[in-house]
Amino acid sequence: IKGIGPKVADCALLFGFHRLDCFPMDVWMKRVMATCFPGKDASFFGPYAGVAQQYLFNWIRNSKEQI
Repeated sequence: IKGIGPKVADCALLFGFHRLDCFPMDVWMKRVMATCFPGKDASFFGPYAGVAQQYLFNWIRNSKEQI
């Protein structure tokens, strides 16, 4: 669909269709992945990548650490 990028599509699949393997990637997640999991991609988290993404996103957004 025109105007829907990969991140929004992954969000729709994860939250709307409970596809737990979808891993929405935005600037915050790129920072977390580059810093905490260098050289890894979403497949590193397996079939529950979307759950891991939610925990990591919450951590980075609420963390007092700057990465």
